[in-house]
Amino acid sequence: MYNFYLIVIFSLSLLLVIKALNYLPHPVSQGRNITLDAFRGLLAPLVLCHHFVLTYHFKVDGVWGLAKNKLVSNIGAIPVSMFFMITGYLFIGKICRGGIHWRELAINRILRIYPLFLFMLGVICAIYFFYYKGHTTPGELLFLLREALIFNLPPLNGIEIASFISGAHWTLIYEAVFYLSLPILALLNLKTLSMRAILYAALPAVILYSSYHTLGLIDDLFTLFAYGGLAYAIASSRFAYIFRSKPMTYIAIVTLIYALFFSHYYTYKQMFLISIPFCCVAAGNDMFGLLKNRGLTKLGDISYSVYLTHGFILYAIFTLLNLLPFAETPEYIYYLFLPAIMVLACGVAIITYTYIESPFLTINAKLKTRLFKKDKA
Repeated sequence: MYNFYLIVIFSLSLLLVIKALNYLPHPVSQGRNITLDAFRGLLAPLVLCHHFVLTYHFKVDGVWGLAKNKLVSNIGAIPVSMFFMITGYLFIGKICRGGIHWRELAINRILRIYPLFLFMLGVICAIYFFYYKGHTTPGELLFLLREALIFNLPPLNGIEIASFISGAHWTLIYEAVFYLSLPILALLNLKTLSMRAILYAALPAVILYSSYHTLGLIDDLFTLFAYGGLAYAIASSRFAYIFRSKPMTYIAIVTLIYALFFSHYYTYKQMFLISIPFCCVAAGNDMFGLLKNRGLTKLGDISYSVYLTHGFILYAIFTLLNLLPFAETPEYIYYLFLPAIMVLACGVAIITYTYIESPFLTINAKLKTRLFKKDKA
C-alpha cells in the first residue's frame, strides 16, 4: 500500500546522505572497480530501509517480517544477495589471476571483519548487562564468545540479543564459509597440482566437512558467490563492452525492477534476474552516471559499518529510548523518520569506520608489507 511512498522517502533520504558525504573529508576508496564501490553504497542503505520498515510492523503487529510485501522483503534480500556476489567477484577473481598468498588473505579477512563485529558484540553485551540487568555465568559468556567467533548470537537467558542489531550478522557466516572454500576452489585453477596447494586446501576442507552440517546454512545461497565469479569472467572478457552498453543498461534496470516487485526472495529465479544488473556493474557500467557519484562511492567505503551498526540505532531509538508511540503513529508518519535515521546511521558509520575499521586496515597494510618482504627474502 505504501510502497511508492516508501520509494520516494528512501530516494530523498539517500540523496540527502550522498549530498552530505560530498562535503565531508572522508577519503574515497582506491578500489580497482569504482562502479562496484559506488554500487556497494546503494546496498547497505537498502538493508537499513528494510529493517526500518520491519521495526514498525514488529512494534505494531508483533511479527518480524513482511512475507506478503515483496518489495519490503526484497529490499533486504536483494542487497544481501548482491553483497555475496561482490564477494564472489572479488575473490574468485583473485583465484583466476593466481598468486594468492593464503596467509595474507586470512589476516586480511580477519582484520577486515572481526574488529567491528567484536565491537558490536561489546555493545550487545552492554545492553544485556546494563539495560536488561542480565546475569550469566563465566561458562555462558565463554559459550557466547565461542559462538560469536562463528557469527552466531544465541539467546542469553531468553533474551534475543541478535535483535539488538536486527540480526544483520547472519550473512557473515556465509562469507566465512566461502572464504574457507577458496583454497579448495583454487585447486581447480591450477594447471599442475603441488603438495603445497593440497596442504593449504586440506585444513579448510577438514573444517568445512566436520562443521558445515551443524551451521544450518541454506545451500542455495552459495549460488550467489558463483554468480559473482561469472561476473568477473564477463568483466575480464572481450565481451565486457556489451554489458556497458546503453541497451544492456535498460535491460539491467528493467530486470532489477521486476526482481524487486515480482520475484520471491532468495529463489533461483531472483538470483538469475539480479545477476544481470550485477554483471553490468562489474563490467564497469555506471548506470547512466549514477555510479560515478562521489558521495555514493564514499558511502560504499563505509557500507560495512552502515550494515552492522544500523540495527543497533533502530533498536536504541525505538526500543531502548522508546521515542515513538507506535500504537498512535500511522505508518506513513513513521516513514518520515527515515531521512533522520539514515543520516544518523551514516554519521555513526563514519565514526566506526574512522576509529575501528580504518586503524585495522592500516595494520593490515603494514602486515602485508612485512609479509611480502619476508616472502621475498
